[in-house]
Order: sequence, then structure tokens, then C-alpha cells
Amino acid sequence: MDSSKFRETSHEAIDYVISYLESLRSRKPRTDVTPGYMSQLVQDQAPDEGESWDKVKDDLDQVIMPGMTHWQSPQFHSFVPYRSTYPAIIGTILAAGFGTLGFTWSSASEVVLVTMMCARKQTIKRLRKSYPDCSDGQLLDKLVAYTSDQAHCSVTKAASMSMVRMHVLSTDAKGSLRGPALRKAIEKDRARGLVPFFVCATVGTTAVCASDNLTELGPICTEESLWFHLDAAFSGCATLLPECRYLIDGVEWATQHVNWKLQNWRHVWFSDESNFLISRYDRRRRVYRHRNERSATRCTSQALLHGCGSVIVWGAINHTRRSNLHCTTVVIDPYKWLGVPIGISAMWIQDSSLLTEPYRMGPAYLEEPAQTGDVHMPDFMFSLFSSHLKHWQIAIGRGFRPLTLWMLLRICGVNGLQNQLRKDIVLAHEFRKLVQQDRRFEIVGEVTVCVVCFRLKGSNSLNLALRERLRADGRLHLRTATFKGVVFLRFCVCSARSEIEDIRFAWDVVQKLSTAELENSIIKL
Repeated sequence: MDSSKFRETSHEAIDYVISYLESLRSRKPRTDVTPGYMSQLVQDQAPDEGESWDKVKDDLDQVIMPGMTHWQSPQFHSFVPYRSTYPAIIGTILAAGFGTLGFTWSSASEVVLVTMMCARKQTIKRLRKSYPDCSDGQLLDKLVAYTSDQAHCSVTKAASMSMVRMHVLSTDAKGSLRGPALRKAIEKDRARGLVPFFVCATVGTTAVCASDNLTELGPICTEESLWFHLDAAFSGCATLLPECRYLIDGVEWATQHVNWKLQNWRHVWFSDESNFLISRYDRRRRVYRHRNERSATRCTSQALLHGCGSVIVWGAINHTRRSNLHCTTVVIDPYKWLGVPIGISAMWIQDSSLLTEPYRMGPAYLEEPAQTGDVHMPDFMFSLFSSHLKHWQIAIGRGFRPLTLWMLLRICGVNGLQNQLRKDIVLAHEFRKLVQQDRRFEIVGEVTVCVVCFRLKGSNSLNLALRERLRADGRLHLRTATFKGVVFLRFCVCSARSEIEDIRFAWDVVQKLSTAELENSIIKL
């Protein structure tokens, strides 16, 4: 394909994408094909000669599209809002065209694995001083990590891959991990001769979007010298909104004596100073108050990603003091709500050497020459590149994923992103109101972001039967989850194209199918 053919085909491909996105409301969100259907539709071997775009496009319609689950459909309400916006699509095209081998995180799941492995390495190194005759394997056998029974399964998977014990702690009635439960577990394990070393807290759990009590957990982790990792992959995106920053109450304790300096925004993604993490949002007065008024500076509305930006670019930090820091690492996944393709996670770390030193490798073929001459670079950028980002993760290289986020921020701006988040939350509360108006249903947990957990009053089997009716009907895509042994349906406003009519349509489908299932249950009795 030469440049002229690429230009022509690209225009047609973009038109195809636009037509697809504009037709989503008329498509069933869930495919009804059976696994393996494609084997009868595609050739056994790749063609010897290249085929035309028209033929490829026909196969997109006849082979690929029938097997697609349409995640961006206004009738898709499962999981979290994985969505792709036009600015992010432009960024993806540019990143693919540039073909740059960049460095970034792939997901919150990888982040928790990397942080746990680094915490493990750091702890074994410390223990070796007290137990010089013990092998690394013997010391590893003593380590124990903690998380809640509502944490994402990737946390326990990371512990398995790191070959360390993971104690899953019970949460309270709201699904929150509390300080007393953690302290009791630590005391019990220390009495058994084990060595606690890592705690993973969650803001926005997978099932009911609950949040662990950071204000209680943080000081315990500091007292016990534990690596404190905060997984705010989904709900952390909501902290872009001042009215939602209460979700991370307690994080400001982690940065009470940190001055967040956002450098030249051409190098990062900010245009002003932002120190949201040393602040607390006063919901009654709708102002943002600092814990230490004497050292406070104004938090401006123009700061790009004022709410979660300090996490998105973890290097844009200038530490003034390290006392009273609790959170060691924090992760947010912009792709789970902000509108960029999957694979872009943002991590903040209290001290980058905690990542770069444990597994630093320096083969000759990866050596970089020292910078010479009068090179102007912000301090935080120099500290990043002097340590080389290849030491920050498992993989040596990544695609140029940050460009898609950068394009989104440039084209949409803070106000555009905030407007979309607020719209999603408003639509979720509209659905909540509809549920509460029907006495046959009940809400499970609190509605804090764009997720509503609800169920038919009655047995778990009744709600599972409703789920099967919804699946067979095909007009909606909903999933069930379990909290404290109770099965419920989980409704998420996933599509950026959702409107109030889509919410009402979804509720109308749920109501009618629920009526049919209840009548069927009575007949069976």
C-alpha cells in the first residue's frame, strides 16, 4: 500500500468507524453467535496476494461484526465504561503512524504485580540484614500481604505470581476494609512469626463500588512500615470532579507534606498548579479546603486534570518532606471511564527508586549515552530519564499509548471531561430513582459514581433467573455480582452516547422481564 492508497483507504476506514458508532443504538449489544463460528467463514491460509479494501470491508461486515459484543452501545451496561472517543482514536492513529517504542503502564493489574514484587524485594533485602544465614526462599516464606474480600481478583493473582501469602480480610456492611480488621490480622501474623509487608486498598470495588477506609488504614501501614498501594482504577477517574473527591478521603494524609509542582505543561499534561491531594472538599459549602491553611495555595479550575492529574503523571512531583506519607503507590486507569482505549494506566509513586532499584538491569545493548551540553529539562523529567523508564515496569518497551490520552486532554479539556462524567453520574441516579419507585426492587450499596446495584426482593435464584431472561432477550447487556452472599444486578452507564431515553428504555425492559419472571415463579409454586 503506497501513500495515496493509504490516504484513500484511511478515509474509508474512518467513515466505516463513524457509521459503526452512529449505528450502535440499533444493534443488539450482545452477540448470539457460538464460539468457533468464524472457522467456517475465513480461509484456512492467508492470501498469497494482497486483497482490496472493498473485500476486506465485506468480511468486516460478514465475518467480524456478527461476533462483536458492542461495548459502546447505549444498551451495554456491564463492567465499567470502556469507551473510545474521537480524540483518542486520532491519537491512536498518530501513535501507530509514529511507531515509537515508548514506556508506560498497561493496566492496574500489572501495576499491582509490579508494586508487590518491588515491595517483596525491598522487604527481603531488609530481612537479610537480620537473618544473614537464611536464603531468599526462606525469607520469602515469611512474607504476608493483605487486601479486602472486595478487592479485584488481580490482587490475589499478583500474590500468587509473586509467591507470597495473601490474607483476604473481611469488610464491613458497606464493603469497606477498616483499620481494626487490618491491625488484628497484622498482630496475629506477627505472633506466628510472619512478616507483613504489603497492603492493597481499593477505591471503587468491582462489585458494589465500595471504598476502603484510607484514613484508618494509612496510619497503620506507616506504623508497621508496610507498602501501601491504592487501587483507584475505576472510581479514581471521578476525582476529576470536585464533588466526588470525598471518595478518596484519607489520601491527603499520604501527601500532607508534599508540594505538588506541575512543571511546563508541554512536558506533562497540566497548565497550572494542582495540589488536590493535600486538600479536602467541603461538600456543604462546595469549596475545597486545605488541611494546612497556612501552606495552602489556590487550586485552580484551569489545572488540567485537577482531580486525578497528579496521579496520571506520577513524575510531576517535587517532594519537600517525606514525613507522614502513608500511600506508597496509587493507580488510576483512564481507559475505564475517561474515554481512551484500553491499556493506559497512570501510577504515582512516593519514591521512584522503590521501583527502579530492585530489578535494575543494564545490558550493553540498552545503554544510553549521558546527556551533554546545556540541556533544559524540568527536574522531575531529569530524574525520570536519568533512571530510564525501562526500569519502571516488567516490559522493556511499550507502544506510544500516552499520545491518545494527550490528544483527549488537549481536544476535550477539563470542562469537556467533567461534563461527560457528570452526565454519566446523573444518568445513573436517574436509573436509581426508577428502581426505588418500584417496590419489588431494592438498591444494594450506595450509588457513588455511574454504577447502580439493584435486585428483585427475594431469593438469589430469582435474580439469577432474571439475569438469564435479560440475556436471552438480548436488548440489554447486564451482569450479576455477589456481595456478602447476596446476588444482584449491576447497571453501569457505559456508553458516552447514553441519554435519558436509553436509561428509561433499559428500565422498561428490566421491569417487563421481571414481571414475566415473577409470574413464572408463581406458576411454579
